[in-house]
Parts: sequence; structure tokens; C-alpha cells
Amino acid sequence: MKCQRLKIQTFLWTSTDGIKKYISVFPSFIIKYNKVSTDLIEFISTNVGKDENVFNYIDDPECLVENEDVIINACEKVEIACAWKGFAAQLNARYTKVFSSTIPTSFLTSFASKKLRFQHIADFITASSICFETGILKGFSLSHLNVVFKFLR
Repeated sequence: MKCQRLKIQTFLWTSTDGIKKYISVFPSFIIKYNKVSTDLIEFISTNVGKDENVFNYIDDPECLVENEDVIINACEKVEIACAWKGFAAQLNARYTKVFSSTIPTSFLTSFASKKLRFQHIADFITASSICFETGILKGFSLSHLNVVFKFLR
């Protein structure tokens, strides 16, 4: 875990009735910061192909997100965790333990033909959806999976 110390500037503010209060003035980058939801990460990882722009799939008419880097960085964090810790393989191992066979490859290749930008997340979601259908897991969205695998902590 990384820690960052930020100095938040404070000002002495005097109200119209003479009451003095200290107020914090947050830098603009803190106000703009907004974590990407797991639902958005899931949507991007199952739809956006290699070398495609994220904004081809997401409408942002008010330009709330300046560029796709914020979204891509969040997706890459999950992608690295899925690849490094082998979450899809862990689910396959659970499936094998319960049913004495591996997850059928026809299910696992459903996203492989699309050449997705975040293939490890897509494989993880596919494997989890199969485990959800069979009752091994209680939910297969990334939000539910994060509770079990803790990839966003």
C-alpha cells in the first residue's frame, strides 16, 4: 500500500456575523478525482478491443473525464491483479474440485476471439459467470468478486 501526504491549505474565513472559521481549500486534482466503478471496469474489459478508444463505448457528453487515462489506469490495476494472481485459474481449480472436470474451453474462448484490451479480466469474468451458474459463487460481477478476491485493495 502506498501512502501520500498532501498539504491541504486552510484559510481563516470570517462570516457576516463576525464568526471566524478555518476552511480547507482542496486542490483541484482532489476534487476531480473519482474512482472508476467496478461496473465500468467490467463493461470496458468485456467490450473494448486492443487499440480501441474507450470513449467509443462510453458517452461522456459533459466531458467529465478529461481523457481515458483515468479509466485505463483503473482497468490496468485489475488486469495486473488478474494476471499476476491467476484469478481465472483459481476459479477453474474450484470448478475442477467440485465437478471433477475443468471449465469447458468453449466458454473460456467467448471473449478470446474479440482480442480485448483487458483479456485477463474478461477471462476472469467468464470463468466466474460459469461458477455462478453452477452455484460455486454467489455473484459474478466484479463488485461481488472483489469481496472474495480483494483485487482492489
